[in-house]
Amino acid sequence: MINFALSTYGSTITANKAADSGSLSNAVNGSRRPLGSFGANGLQLNGASAWIEIAFNTTRQISEIDVIFANGGDLNNSDEPTLSSVAGFAASQGIEAQYWNGASRVTIVSLSGNDKQRRQFTFSAL
Repeated sequence: MINFALSTYGSTITANKAADSGSLSNAVNGSRRPLGSFGANGLQLNGASAWIEIAFNTTRQISEIDVIFANGGDLNNSDEPTLSSVAGFAASQGIEAQYWNGASRVTIVSLSGNDKQRRQFTFSAL
């Protein structure tokens, strides 16, 4: 599977909460280890939802999104989480993924009550 979110494919990434540009690139680097990534810097902004946006430079067919949450502790020695890894205190409780259809945002997946450190969403190619 190709990670079209990488800047090498011409994508750009923005967010409403990140420590620095390195944190943003870590959010889409393909690693399933939360090594000081965007998520490790906190996905809450004064209690408000945080967001991350990936803009592709051309039309891309996407059929999978992986979301990894920091699980606390020593992020530099963190193991790669499995789909059954239980989340710690740092995991977001809710996840929503959307795409732009040219007129408005359309929700692909929406999840509340998250209790996993890794979530994988698959869907028909967009």
